[in-house]
Amino acid sequence: MTDATWPPSASIAEIHGEPHRVGSEQRWSVTLADGGRGVLAQLLPELARDEAVRRRYVGDLSRAEAAQVPGVARLLDRSADDAPQPWRLREDPTGESLQAWLDARAPAPVDAVAELGAALADTLHALHQRGVVVRDLHPRVVVMTSAGPVLTDIGLARVDLLSTRTAASLVLEGTPYASPEQLRKTFVDQRSDLYGLGVILWRASTGTLPHGDDIALLADPDARPSLLALRPETPEPMARIVEQCVEHDPERRPDSAAFVASVLRGEAQISEALARVPCQSCGASLLQGQRLCSSCGKEAITFKRRAGGKFRITLRKVSEQVETQEGLREKLAPLAETLPELNFIHGDARMYSKEERKRLIALPTTLFADLDEDDAERLKSYLAIPGVKAVVSSRNMARAGLLLLFAVLGAGAVVGVGVGVPAGILLGIITVLAAISIGIAMAVKKKRDKKPPLLKLREGPAALPASDPLVARLAALGQRKLAADVRERLGHLALTVQQVVDHRGMLPEVERKEVDVVTEPMAALVGLIEAEVTRVSEIDAALAELDEGALVRALSSAAATGGDTDAILDGLHRLRDLEQSRAGAMHRLLEATTLLRRAAELGLRVRDDAAAQDREVQLALAALGGTGG
Repeated sequence: MTDATWPPSASIAEIHGEPHRVGSEQRWSVTLADGGRGVLAQLLPELARDEAVRRRYVGDLSRAEAAQVPGVARLLDRSADDAPQPWRLREDPTGESLQAWLDARAPAPVDAVAELGAALADTLHALHQRGVVVRDLHPRVVVMTSAGPVLTDIGLARVDLLSTRTAASLVLEGTPYASPEQLRKTFVDQRSDLYGLGVILWRASTGTLPHGDDIALLADPDARPSLLALRPETPEPMARIVEQCVEHDPERRPDSAAFVASVLRGEAQISEALARVPCQSCGASLLQGQRLCSSCGKEAITFKRRAGGKFRITLRKVSEQVETQEGLREKLAPLAETLPELNFIHGDARMYSKEERKRLIALPTTLFADLDEDDAERLKSYLAIPGVKAVVSSRNMARAGLLLLFAVLGAGAVVGVGVGVPAGILLGIITVLAAISIGIAMAVKKKRDKKPPLLKLREGPAALPASDPLVARLAALGQRKLAADVRERLGHLALTVQQVVDHRGMLPEVERKEVDVVTEPMAALVGLIEAEVTRVSEIDAALAELDEGALVRALSSAAATGGDTDAILDGLHRLRDLEQSRAGAMHRLLEATTLLRRAAELGLRVRDDAAAQDREVQLALAALGGTGG
């Protein structure tokens, strides 16, 4: 840069000293024309010569310019988009870095940690609303000013991610504050920033990092200690929200930075993570209580226990082959409430010790009971795998067997008379045999009925799924080709709406109308969700056509041979724009989830006062030893 163009901005009064390198930039400390402090940052010369990186940096500057929110250091000036060596000028807030603050104060007082976390979460939420994902949220990019924490350098984490850096180098350069998904896929959403926020708050609370100095991708997620064990005086909601933020799986983190801020301020309640169960139709992982599978669109429970069901599934044969044993376990896992070790007695039971016979499962054994005939037959077909023999039996089969026995004995009597056996003797013999047979059959039946089945079917829904049009609309979205994070979101949403529908169905007419009033926004929110899911799926389809690695290789080849690089550069630029658009769409989808849950909570608070009073009376009578009606 020549003296005539230096300093590059009229806002700079003086440049101090030599530049220092930070990431992909060289930076100078400057005095601004108004007397304040600033930082002048310029893309490194060697990176500026790579047109793909230069364009990427310019694009990030444009997004930073559009994302000026409270809590972020102001961008004061920047170079033109076509500048050969682009630069930016930002304010330099007065204060110490959060890194120094943590080194000096952690573990900090609980109220100071909560205040810090809520302020950072407010800033993150404002950025997320503009489609910006910080990615590199780290204590070194936060300054603790008298007005609160200020983020100084955001949105530049992937400027030089192309051919100059590999995944291996990214792992080596990673930090404990970087979310694990950043090294697993090309795009992330706002929940990645919540991971970094959680690590900051963990360190502020305990003086330690949740996984030590390891980066998240290489850490064992199950080896993390409890925050309450490290800092017992931490309020439980605060500890739980921080622990959820540092979950490796983004789906187990909060949806929104705004929600994190609300919990830290004591304004919102945090719920436990919901248990997972497999869909009986396709095996996909679902939230406990979800009726419609967001993967196959079918009922999550297809085989149900029936009150008074007379049919059962009896397992008569299981091969000793490992493949058969694993296949049977795989079939039974989605059906059973709990699945014990499936170790069977094979062959002659006398070959096993007494202790082994107690521990192992003797065949035949009843797998499931209390079924209707249709479910029993479908279960039999479902379990039809090589090496396994399952049959349908019912309570009436013993009776049918006895009738058959009488028929055989009757036929024997006719034959006996025909060959000259005295009728009285023959009738006595038949009567004795029939009595013995009936006794044996009744004893076997009684013993069999008394023994509980080996497994218990997972409880099915109490009402038909998709009985509400909003549930049906969300389930229909799941039939599209969707990314895993979007499909998971639909499962959460469908369960939320379903809970309101179930609750409404148990209320009298007056309370139902009240539920309808307070949950009216849910229909509009589902419409917004449909639009954003469509948008994300369109973006994902476009991203699938843009292979970043292939584009980088093509760019290198074209540059080496003097070929045309414009189309390739346009493709790389489009890929970055699509990633940014996806982050914005996911933000709106996640925020819609939060709003829909709030509307659902209002509906779930509507109660049938008469029924509640009746329950109180019944409890009081029971406590007094009464019959309760």
